[in-house]
Amino acid sequence: MNKHPESYPVYLFHMTFGHHGIFSLTPIFLFAIYGALRQALGRPGGAKPEGWHEDEVTGGPAGEGRRGRLGAVAWLTLILTVVMLAFYTWNPKARNYGGSTQGLRWLFWVIPFWMVVLPFGLGPSAQRPWLRRLSLVALLVSAFTVGYALRSPWSHPWLLDLLEHLNLYTLQR
Repeated sequence: MNKHPESYPVYLFHMTFGHHGIFSLTPIFLFAIYGALRQALGRPGGAKPEGWHEDEVTGGPAGEGRRGRLGAVAWLTLILTVVMLAFYTWNPKARNYGGSTQGLRWLFWVIPFWMVVLPFGLGPSAQRPWLRRLSLVALLVSAFTVGYALRSPWSHPWLLDLLEHLNLYTLQR
C-alpha cells in the first residue's frame, strides 16, 4: 500500500469522508470542527447559563479570559487540521492513507485538540432534539469504529472492509 493513482480531490475525500476518512469513521469530530469554528469566531452561543455574572474586574462576562484562550486553542485546532490535511494530500511520498491502520494515522495526534473544542460543537444540540439525535448517531458510529479497531489496530477500517466486501471499492495495495 504505497502509491495511489487517485487524483488529489479523490485522495482528500478518502482522507476525510471516504474509506479512511477521519470524519466518516468518527463523525463525532464533525461536531468538534463546528465547535472550533464557533469558538474561534467568538460565537459561544446559546442562552446564558444559570449563575452567569459579569466579571467585576473587566466588566465583561466572567471567564472571558478563558474564552480568549479557548479561542486561541480553537484557531490552533483549525489551522493544524487544515495544514495536516493539505500536507498529506499533496505530499507525493505519503499517499498511502497512513498505511494499514484503522484510520488516517497522521491526524491521530490532533484528536486531543478536537476533544477540547468538542463541547462547544455539542452545546447547541441540547436545545434541538433532532441535533441531539444526530450527535448520538455520530457518537455511536465513532464508538463502533473504536470497537472494530480493538480486534486488530493495524488493519484496515471497517468502512474499507465493507466497501471491499460489497465489491464497491478495491484499495490498490
